[in-house]
Amino acid sequence: MESINLDEEMSMPLQEALLFECRLVTPGPTLLNPTRPVSSNLNWLSTSSDYLVRVVQSHQFEIWFKGDVIHTELTSAGIVRVALFHSLLAVALSDGSLNCYDCLEDSLELRWRVEQIHSFQEGKKLQEPQSNSRDCGAVATGPLTSLEFSTSYHLVLVDASLNGNLTVLNAAQSNPTPLFSRITNSSCATWSSTNQMIVGHKDGSLSMYSIVDNALVTQKTTLRTPESAKGFTCTHLQFHNQTLVAGFCQTTRAKEDDNDNGDDDDDEDDTPPTPSP
Repeated sequence: MESINLDEEMSMPLQEALLFECRLVTPGPTLLNPTRPVSSNLNWLSTSSDYLVRVVQSHQFEIWFKGDVIHTELTSAGIVRVALFHSLLAVALSDGSLNCYDCLEDSLELRWRVEQIHSFQEGKKLQEPQSNSRDCGAVATGPLTSLEFSTSYHLVLVDASLNGNLTVLNAAQSNPTPLFSRITNSSCATWSSTNQMIVGHKDGSLSMYSIVDNALVTQKTTLRTPESAKGFTCTHLQFHNQTLVAGFCQTTRAKEDDNDNGDDDDDEDDTPPTPSP
């Protein structure tokens, strides 16, 4: 894990960047022991101001406000990631769709829904990897790596499978048109405090963009990254004040995987063939 300062005139140690005040602790094994989050990159908890959303079952989430549960909602498919900003809640589902809710103290209403916006599918159990590929930090095992609001209510979604698709939506609209960018090989993304979008790539590089007239405009094609990150994939980004915290990962194939064809033994059919007449 590395910290990258975007303002050359100030510096913040990584230890300070990771200091967060605990405002609310809720009981239950789901919150304290999430279900294998690294296997399919599930993110089942998000907070904003006095609100908190947490997934209590694969198809159900709760909204908390000032320590009390105010809403419980069932979903039509398994929940992959959640993101909360003020009164807007984004929920990515395992059927490839994305829901956005208006979350108020006295109501929870579906604001919009976009179908087939990411590659996560329910062909396997929700907690199982979506891919056996170990390339590029194994980001394809849980391809939906980022779902985050900016302070201007733009929502970025990164699907790290295949070419690394990055999509931005204006979540404040009632029927937003997804802005599918030409940024390829994306592996993760986050927003700065000034609504600049920082994108991590599968080759370990970082780039910066802003949104002008509903289009992505390049600010810096490549941000300076640590020398030690060469050959690694950027898998996580988090912005805090003027400091960008970036996580890098490199995967290697184990010897026992040399002959692995990617198929699970459990999927093989052990039924003997029917003799031909």
